[in-house]
Amino acid sequence: MWQRSVKVIKYSGYNRSKTQDPVVMERQRSLVNKTTGETMVSLPCFPQHDREWALGYLYSELGIRTPPESVILNGPHIDWTPGPPTSVPIVKRDTAIQLAVSHLHQLTASFQEAAILYKSTGATQSAALATTNDIVAHAEDLTDIGAFYKVIGKSLLNDTLPQFSIGIISGKVDESTVRSWAKLGTSILISRGALTDLAIDCAIDNNLCLIGFARGVRFSIYTFPERIRQ
Repeated sequence: MWQRSVKVIKYSGYNRSKTQDPVVMERQRSLVNKTTGETMVSLPCFPQHDREWALGYLYSELGIRTPPESVILNGPHIDWTPGPPTSVPIVKRDTAIQLAVSHLHQLTASFQEAAILYKSTGATQSAALATTNDIVAHAEDLTDIGAFYKVIGKSLLNDTLPQFSIGIISGKVDESTVRSWAKLGTSILISRGALTDLAIDCAIDNNLCLIGFARGVRFSIYTFPERIRQ
């Protein structure tokens, strides 16, 4: 499960014990344009869903939809062979969406349950794509942005476009986070973490409902509260 068992000495008060703890694997991954040799992006990741990571980056950051076979793992690198460009279509945001509070609780509970690696190591972040009824894709990685790329890439791997209206993340929300999700037509972004002031401003500018501190049955709505109903 992409983790190692390491020796550790644990203290509880003044009592100590020797044990084994699982730690998540960390590897540096770089996406390389095989035609030009250019390194396009490099991030620490855990070594799973590398192809999805590359597909998600190309789609969400560069607006390129590329076939999965154009992306090949090559040691610590992921080689991408550019082909005929296929642009990402403009996604119209569903501003009429209504998410019931009970469904929000169900989504966040399912989101937590899916974070298997976090439960054993406490070292990962998660991202999910969801409809008002269910989570349609979930991914974990060492960073928020890595999890975002991987969950987008998962939905693209079968040559389908991401179909979702709700994004769910585990970490804090800053301006760049909101921009990344807004570009894909997200209507509601839910986070277990805190938000920055620029994240809120950006959500207002992009007509995106922003929710923070979604833990258990508690959450805080910062923008467009009319999209959440009792």
